[in-house]
Amino acid sequence: MQTAQKVITAYRRKRIIVCLLVALLTLGTTLAIRFISQRSVNEEYIRTAASQRVTALDNILRPLSAERATLLSLVDKPCMDIHLTLRKMAASLQTVRSVALVASGMIYCSSIFGQRQADLHQLQPALPARHPLLLFSTDNSLLKGTPVLIQWYPASESGFDGVMLIVNIELLGTLILKEKSPLISDVSLQVGDHYFISGLGLIDKAHAPQASVIYRQRSTEFPFTININGPGAATIALEELPGELPLALIFSLLMTGIAWLATAGRMSFSREISLGITAREFTLWCQPLQDARSGRCCGVEILLRWNNPRRGEISPEVFIP
Repeated sequence: MQTAQKVITAYRRKRIIVCLLVALLTLGTTLAIRFISQRSVNEEYIRTAASQRVTALDNILRPLSAERATLLSLVDKPCMDIHLTLRKMAASLQTVRSVALVASGMIYCSSIFGQRQADLHQLQPALPARHPLLLFSTDNSLLKGTPVLIQWYPASESGFDGVMLIVNIELLGTLILKEKSPLISDVSLQVGDHYFISGLGLIDKAHAPQASVIYRQRSTEFPFTININGPGAATIALEELPGELPLALIFSLLMTGIAWLATAGRMSFSREISLGITAREFTLWCQPLQDARSGRCCGVEILLRWNNPRRGEISPEVFIP
């Protein structure tokens, strides 16, 4: 009876191991699927946030580009004749703080100050330039020290004549770039080697938080890039994974129960006996019974033997009740 108990216990142990493996596999697979799914959702959220800000800034700069030809046609004309037109154009471009006309490297007409004589290079060291240029700078004329975004359009090959449009990026940045969520800690606008971050203002590349940048999207129309800073889509998905444990455990218990029922017939000693009968592993032995007094044969005892190739010779007391 002890041998039979060992065999049954061995089958039961195998059955439990299989069910535990199913439980662990189900739990791991469920958590992995939820992690991948949540990470994809987080990545899509980050991409959408960057795309929305690129589109918003494109919409701000696009009217400036559309008025380029009209503004360039005003260069070299007397300021008294065009000042009113310049003020109207600055007012129509709602995001523009001021428009300045430059001739021979000197600002000679401004939508705010009217006629003036100021050296452009002294006010903005990066200007004038021979090619259209978008750059960050600080205002040195009106609200001194405040960050501004400058769009420069040259009117001559030498680059000393042109139009300078100044955009109040501090106000726009507060409206467009401000973002606080578990996925996004900061949004920065990069133009060249300078960055604008809402609340921090203008910073150079050396002081920019490069390590935490998780996504970048460059505008296809203008030379600027939106940088998204944050812990990362995978990090947040991993932090939210414990919240998925109850559902994963319920699903794991369900699959374990199904596995326990499914193995009831396949991992049992009775099935092993059925396989043995089908494979003709049982043999009959006839043993004569002899009378001790007369020495004559008084009967035959039929013995059943089981030669199991998987477990070896099995005693009759194991499979015979």
